[in-house]
Amino acid sequence: GSAVEFEQKATKFFSDTNAFIELSCNPFNEILDKVIQLLNALRGKDLIRKWQYEQMMPDRTTCELAHLYFNPKTHK
Repeated sequence: GSAVEFEQKATKFFSDTNAFIELSCNPFNEILDKVIQLLNALRGKDLIRKWQYEQMMPDRTTCELAHLYFNPKTHK
């Protein structure tokens, strides 16, 4: 298990599964702004109740994009 071997296995996993892409920029603020705009529009049209709006409203201080934690198998 060298770092190079680990990197090769990770790269192979990504290409085999096509389940992940590496982001070239951080879309967090754009996504968050769109969610807030949508919630405001829904609330403004009275399509969701106040408590629903408040529960679904994201908190900028605690929200984050999902991360991939790729751990090698340690039981070998």
